[in-house]
Amino acid sequence: MIYTDKNRGVIQNPDRVRQIIEFKNLKFGNMTPMDVDGLLEYHGIAYIFYEYKLDGAPMPDGQRKALERLADDCQKAGKHSTVFLCEHQEENPENIVDAGSAIVKRIYYKNKWTDDFPRRTVREWTQKFIKFAEKEVANELVRKRNGCRQLGTNV
Repeated sequence: MIYTDKNRGVIQNPDRVRQIIEFKNLKFGNMTPMDVDGLLEYHGIAYIFYEYKLDGAPMPDGQRKALERLADDCQKAGKHSTVFLCEHQEENPENIVDAGSAIVKRIYYKNKWTDDFPRRTVREWTQKFIKFAEKEVANELVRKRNGCRQLGTNV
């Protein structure tokens, strides 16, 4: 399939989405694989992990820990990484949830969760995080350039 602006982000095979992938035969102690509802890798500088829950549904501890570790490991590798816990109101599993219009309830960044922020959609918080990451990368390049000048080298 060739992706275009018209079909990017649209479920290409709805029947496959409804197909359940069962992990019961991949149990190791008390651990089994989990799914990630969404991942945006942005130009090699940022990773945003998305987890969607029906409003009020809890995130299991194992899933929370796995997402935290993924984000922390990406951060250690020099990538700006975050987890958005997103909530939606659609109770009917047959109806499509608009991922961008859901509300970000909690954000994990640099080893901590917060819910002390303005209520915004997933799209709005994604745009804010991308701008933040781009600005941070630009600032890091300036710092490196200035550091090299102090050492008498050019970058």
